[in-house]
Amino acid sequence: MLNGKSRLVAILLLSACGAARAQNAAPGGAPSAPASQPKAAALAPTPVGLTLVQRYLLMNDINDIDRSRTITPLHLTPDQLKKAIGILDQLTADYERKVSMVTDRLFSPFMGELKDVKARVYGGGTIPKDFDARMKHAMDSFVSIRKQLNLDNIASASNALENILTPSQVAIAANLAKNSPANEGLYSASTSDAQWYHLYVGKVFLSYPRIVPLLQNMLKAQEPAPVKSSSGTDATSTASRPESGK
Repeated sequence: MLNGKSRLVAILLLSACGAARAQNAAPGGAPSAPASQPKAAALAPTPVGLTLVQRYLLMNDINDIDRSRTITPLHLTPDQLKKAIGILDQLTADYERKVSMVTDRLFSPFMGELKDVKARVYGGGTIPKDFDARMKHAMDSFVSIRKQLNLDNIASASNALENILTPSQVAIAANLAKNSPANEGLYSASTSDAQWYHLYVGKVFLSYPRIVPLLQNMLKAQEPAPVKSSSGTDATSTASRPESGK
């Protein structure tokens, strides 16, 4: 479990583990692909020849390759990948459900006032002081609650993934975080390997919005290629197998 120091450092990850599991950046600072796929109607080529969908897929591939450099050194087995996918998929769904519940509870009471406030502000008026104060209180509450949800999510992910990793893989993860230039200055010389491991999980797995699809692609790449029969068909397919009982 996270100790006091680990929970303090985990707070540094909160901006990367927000309600939308903060969008990461591609190499060189280029923005990552949007979280949802563009509509099919937006297929007109850009001035450089790419459609929105092509650009979306291009950035997905670039971001996935960049993120893979910090995952492949663990040499995850197919079984570990399957378990990690299940863990992260479930944690993501639970986290997003909790954030949605908090959002609804704190901000839905404002719905009846927004039309009048917008009309007043768009027309050059000022935001009502009472509305402004209540909104600030709601925003502060949201940030505070989300911080705790993020801390809980980091702790849950770290513990669950540690249960499926070998001690050697946990050590590799800790060293990757320790030696990453991006983490320089986050910890002191007395930082424990456990703290570096928690930082690794938060930054590598939880901060990446495409982590589940990426791990699924890694799992697919490790699956054995279909065996071709002499006729060129897939010898493992049901069509090439004799029916039972014959």
